[in-house]
Amino acid sequence: MNKIYIIAGNYEQFKIFSQQLAKLMSKSGMIFAMSDFVYLDSIEKLMGCYKPWGYKVGTWSERNNIDDISKFLLTRHSSITEDFIEVML
Repeated sequence: MNKIYIIAGNYEQFKIFSQQLAKLMSKSGMIFAMSDFVYLDSIEKLMGCYKPWGYKVGTWSERNNIDDISKFLLTRHSSITEDFIEVML
């Protein structure tokens, strides 16, 4: 399975969302590991990644490094507005 990158306002929001997503995926019969969910808190986590996709959850837009992450996503041929689905917690 490809990695699912999750941009959250903090690690607690990431944990809540990834647990909810894991339940939904499990009910759908999808095979995955919890390590497939990546808390995207820095651009270093995107190194070597091409066309990442994932979710923006909670207070993600309030992160002080969101501009850096957004710009770096573009260099990885991803778009935070198209490839990342926004989910409210």
